[in-house]
Amino acid sequence: MFIFFSYLCVQKQRTNMLNFTKKITFVFFVLCFDPTAFAFEGGTEVKTDTLYYLKNTNDVFVTVDVAPEFPGGVVALHRFFHDNLRFPAIARSPQIQGTVFVTFVVERDGSLTNPRVLRGIDPRGADIEAVRLIEIMPSWTPGKMQGVAVRTQFIVPIRFVLAGF
Repeated sequence: MFIFFSYLCVQKQRTNMLNFTKKITFVFFVLCFDPTAFAFEGGTEVKTDTLYYLKNTNDVFVTVDVAPEFPGGVVALHRFFHDNLRFPAIARSPQIQGTVFVTFVVERDGSLTNPRVLRGIDPRGADIEAVRLIEIMPSWTPGKMQGVAVRTQFIVPIRFVLAGF
């Protein structure tokens, strides 16, 4: 009785293994021989569904292949802050200093939308000035996923420091 039961278990395992092998072969066949499954762009394999999604979505990405960039790079961004930052008078008298973290979305065309303070130091002065700086910035180079410009969330720290302190 035990030998017969063992034989049935081995036969069942072989049958399951054959079915599993057939499924793998079918999946392999579909992936290898379906000409619409993949497109080749720049020597890398990219799913056409993914490219369609990236071109037509309004989702905001946090991580991208190529990050958005201020025109002229980081040095130009620091120069922009230096030239346009006006330390609020309401923050000078109590000597409020620190870093305001502002987030915004870099759109597909490079324009900036939805600026808001993530972590501020003074809701009456410095935070408002940081959002104003983001609103007057020129258009950025947009972020890209697989060569397609996408909406990207970006965070910028803006330091408020009083001279002589």
